[in-house]
Amino acid sequence: MRGVARTVPVTKALIRAAPKRLLGLTLWTALALPLTISVADFSAAAQDARIDSGWVETDFSRVRLMSASDAVGIDGVMRLGFHAVFDEGWHFYWRSAADTGFPPKFNWSESINVASVEIDWPAPKRYNLLGFDSYAYANEVVLPILVTAADATKPVSVRAEVFFAICADICTFHDETFRLDLPAGEGARTAHADLIERFSQLVPSRQGGGMEIEEIVVRDQGGGRVAEIVSRSDQPFVLPDLIVEGPVDYYFMRPEMTLDAGRHVARFTVPVSYEGEGADPGLWGREVTLTLLDEARAIERRRIISSR
Repeated sequence: MRGVARTVPVTKALIRAAPKRLLGLTLWTALALPLTISVADFSAAAQDARIDSGWVETDFSRVRLMSASDAVGIDGVMRLGFHAVFDEGWHFYWRSAADTGFPPKFNWSESINVASVEIDWPAPKRYNLLGFDSYAYANEVVLPILVTAADATKPVSVRAEVFFAICADICTFHDETFRLDLPAGEGARTAHADLIERFSQLVPSRQGGGMEIEEIVVRDQGGGRVAEIVSRSDQPFVLPDLIVEGPVDYYFMRPEMTLDAGRHVARFTVPVSYEGEGADPGLWGREVTLTLLDEARAIERRRIISSR
């Protein structure tokens, strides 16, 4: 299947217009981007819809939905993967936009016999374009997806409408629907299982992982506000980075990082700004998600903000 999409040059004006303040489908309306919905050649659907949706191909990428098993399974829990491969220099965004970015949006509402869907996100890398940060994947990524059937004794039809961007110095925007039909019964492993498992190993650990985030404190500083985060590692840090995802309308900027002499303690200082309408409700006592990255290691923790 081949998708067709128009391209949009990435400029500073576009980036300034599209930070995390404009997440979701409203982003595209706000930017007035010339989006074209992809048209797939469904007549060429020789792919087995039980294990693979077939590739949607563009000039710069290939994307598909695939399954680790060929049936629903006795427990009704299916492991899928959203698989994207990009040409050199192109990338696909993580779940959070940072300064800019276009996180993919998934709509599962047309699925049949599906009770829940959970998407895992392998650890991204921080990229800088025209002085603005984003979190993204280059070359290839599989987003592991856990689908639970409403009734494990019946077939499952997965329908995923995915709105996503593939970007370099230009962006292509896509609205694609991917389909998998899995029969009831005990399933066997497919050829996709190993690839899904490999990228599952790159999802930040929610427990253990050889690193820990001890606390996050927010305090006023110089007329602004900063978050201070202390993290520790059981082996010396190499070049740690930290991503902070907070409440809507709060923006956590690029952190400044210092290491202790033994490189086992990393301290991050993150400027914070409130960009909502009306009075700032404050951050103290609210929950944030922290993703700590250090080369091949990554952990994710939820912490409650305290004040000093």
